[in-house]
Amino acid sequence: MVVTDYPAWPSPYFAELHRHAPPGLPLGFTSSLDALPEQPTQPGVINVHRLKRLYRGEGGQRTLPAARALRGGGWRIVWTVHNLLPIDGGPPRDADWYAALGVLGLADAVLTHTCSDALYLARLTKAPVVVAGWGGLSVPHRVAPAPEPVRALVRRLRAAPCSVLAVGNLTPYKGLPAVVEAFTAHTRRAQLLIAGPCRDDAVAADLAAAAQRSGGRVHVHTERVPPEHVYRLYRAADAALCP
Repeated sequence: MVVTDYPAWPSPYFAELHRHAPPGLPLGFTSSLDALPEQPTQPGVINVHRLKRLYRGEGGQRTLPAARALRGGGWRIVWTVHNLLPIDGGPPRDADWYAALGVLGLADAVLTHTCSDALYLARLTKAPVVVAGWGGLSVPHRVAPAPEPVRALVRRLRAAPCSVLAVGNLTPYKGLPAVVEAFTAHTRRAQLLIAGPCRDDAVAADLAAAAQRSGGRVHVHTERVPPEHVYRLYRAADAALCP
């Protein structure tokens, strides 16, 4: 199996995939489809995650000719659809739709996280669509004791009269400062925890300012939560918020 289109390996995104892969299923990694013919394991399976890096032209932009050049090359194709279309970099363009529908047409199987996603994707592909759920909601087979920062977040969630959790990368497209403003305007006693790494200084500053105006009901934790401990936060929270 070749996991493509993520810029580094090993990656926290694929830690669970790597952990649960049976010994008879060796995992390889390449960030470009161009390297696939050189892989010694053909016939094999390509597990595609993010498409947007796979149809870039020479200038680095997603282009229609590059999307039309996507081919399976005789490999079995499984697409794990985190997002059908790119979620950043402006509105979807013709190249994005062409690539998404083209890969759905080539796919031997499609994996998704939710039943509603599966119902929608089933209208766009003849491949079987499997709901895999979220790795962060299940307890790993083997996990070390939670580090103190995680334990502190769990205590904060449990101490709130009603705790709401938003966890993940704190990126601009999620509109989290507006989420904080809406939360504080439309709730009275509930508390919101936003947890995850933030690489955008402007987003971090806006979040900090919005949290400061919340009267102590919003806490922002801008450090990465180890994936194997995310389930602890979900279990401690009363509700999960996915903006």
